[in-house]
Amino acid sequence: MAKIKFQKVPNYTLITSVLLVIMAVINSVTDALGINGNMISYSKYALALICSVFGFIVIGRNSDKKGNKLVFQQEFGVLCLMMIYILLSTFAKALIHDRFEFEMLLDILRMAIPIIYSFALLNTLEYDQIEKCMRVMLFIYFIGYLKQQGFSSFTPANLLSISFADSYSPFESHQFASISLLMFCFFSYYRKSKLCFFISTVFVFLTFKRAQVVFIIILLVLLLFFNLNKFISRWWVIAMVALTVGGAIAYFYILTYDPLTNYFETTFNMDFNKFTMYRNVLLNQLVDSNYESFGFTSSTIFLGHSIEMDLIKIYLEIGFLGLALTVFAYWNLTKGHLFCMIIMTQFMFNLITSHSFDGGITWTFRMLIIGCVIYKHPEPTGQFRLNIKTRYRLTPNIKKDELNAESVNNNSVL
Repeated sequence: MAKIKFQKVPNYTLITSVLLVIMAVINSVTDALGINGNMISYSKYALALICSVFGFIVIGRNSDKKGNKLVFQQEFGVLCLMMIYILLSTFAKALIHDRFEFEMLLDILRMAIPIIYSFALLNTLEYDQIEKCMRVMLFIYFIGYLKQQGFSSFTPANLLSISFADSYSPFESHQFASISLLMFCFFSYYRKSKLCFFISTVFVFLTFKRAQVVFIIILLVLLLFFNLNKFISRWWVIAMVALTVGGAIAYFYILTYDPLTNYFETTFNMDFNKFTMYRNVLLNQLVDSNYESFGFTSSTIFLGHSIEMDLIKIYLEIGFLGLALTVFAYWNLTKGHLFCMIIMTQFMFNLITSHSFDGGITWTFRMLIIGCVIYKHPEPTGQFRLNIKTRYRLTPNIKKDELNAESVNNNSVL
């Protein structure tokens, strides 16, 4: 009698990895081809939500295994409290003003899905699987970027026309700027693959966002001279929360106070509108229209377009407490880890002066990178940094045990 062969249980972590890569392919293709519209945008979030549900199913199946502990729980809880506060505040303001738009609920969901998805990924995949996915996705996004620009456009003449002083580059890309920076953040810490590190660095320079280019240069210098793999006092996290909240409110008043605008233009001989990418014009248009918040995203609905400054937007729509809770929830992700705090500084600066909460999967990557550094693989890989104590000699980050073993071998030879 023939034996009955049972089909093997599918590898759920492999399916999770494949779904993550598929999402990257969809994002890369739609960005490269310039396919926009609400249907495309919301379909990406729908796919992320499906992937999140699948991830929670995997977490549930693994919950009965011994030694299987969930990570990212406290951070996830604080982020959920933030989202609940935003949701309740929106409902309350909508009731007061007797106005509610379905778009408000959709935008809250768009902000919440990356939080849910990153929690699912961090509790489903191990570091090796995340690292392999990041390698594949780097090439997917980089090829998508090259397709967007046109492969034939990368000529010596166009490369020489790049001007940092004039803020001009024929290769600038808003769609791929955030993802290029996130890939760099990952592969600058985990430098096991020198090729991925090189491509991610070039990627940021090509997308040509000045603030990002300056940031990666600063980060490279810090990685070269200092050990960023350490935790510092949590009081620094509280201090950065206060600084970010204060910075967002101060920037709001700077943009809406005409004497400061005139002083800036007179002192620096620069057009303040161009300096802020005309975001001050959008903000003043909102303020001058006697806008009253009726919930999250209400300023966008009121104007017909976003003011493109996320933290100022939350301040106007949800209030000071909503702003403070949002800033704390995201700074709380870092746990005082120095590398994570440095990259979070850039994220927060971008939230004050620009917008990224509508970036979809990019916030999943932000939380995935930070969670990976803190919980999955704290030790950087392939790191080389200058050891100042040894007269600036370039030395690899060799473990102490390996160094002792090498010393014993050398003595035996002598």
